[in-house]
Amino acid sequence: MAIALDWDSWWAIEQPASPTTVPYLQVLFAWHRAFTSLGHTVDFVRADGDLSAYGLVVAPAHFVATDAQVSGLAAYADGGGTLVVGFGTGITDEDLRIRLGGYLGEPLREALGVWVEEFAPPAGPDLAATGGGEVPPVGLSGEVLGADATGSTWAEVVRVTDADVRATFTDGALAGSPAVTRRAAGDGSAWYVATLPDPEPLRALAAALAADAGVTAPEPAATGDEVEVVRRGELTFVINHGASDARVLLTGTDVLTGADASGLVLAPQGVAIVHP
Repeated sequence: MAIALDWDSWWAIEQPASPTTVPYLQVLFAWHRAFTSLGHTVDFVRADGDLSAYGLVVAPAHFVATDAQVSGLAAYADGGGTLVVGFGTGITDEDLRIRLGGYLGEPLREALGVWVEEFAPPAGPDLAATGGGEVPPVGLSGEVLGADATGSTWAEVVRVTDADVRATFTDGALAGSPAVTRRAAGDGSAWYVATLPDPEPLRALAAALAADAGVTAPEPAATGDEVEVVRRGELTFVINHGASDARVLLTGTDVLTGADASGLVLAPQGVAIVHP
């Protein structure tokens, strides 16, 4: 599976004109962590590149999208892939011109079966306009998120034209409106996620997306939910991103220390490179 990273979107979505602060890299890292915690290997790709080798592609907060990128993502879903599009995607073209016909742009909007009417990011009480106030969580509900859940960072008014609603917002003016949708697109599927679910519901969503794509994770290589495993040829890289120790479950030799890999304890930020 892969995540579409876009440099133009990074600086554009973080510009002061945005209605709220969207930390682009943290959004990408949240998606990356959700999948790697399930044991999946995640590549970073361009949205207009060849995506055919991937069973699942996520395009989160892809604010700036060229015609080729919009068409490439839609074609990927139509061709049999499982496409996941996150909030704030396809808002402008490469020249920062708002797309005619609505956000997301065609043919991506058609592939997703939704259109975005308005942005509605959460904001704290700030009647004095001082820029303060604690931002409340976004209430969410749906089995795909593990039942009731919360999100953060962003929310949108989403209108469905041809998609199934898999989760909804539960608070305020957005209560009952779509938060996560899925549409059968061609031979594949296209999902839209209008917020950033918190880590546990995002992990549950990642598991549902992988299942929808038919992408299965290998047997666990280590204990812990924040361990990244990447296989390159005969070598398996095990990286502990968590705050607690993790234990390697693979048989073989850690080429960094020469020790037996099975049972090797990795401290936080610890790394093992296992050769069978």
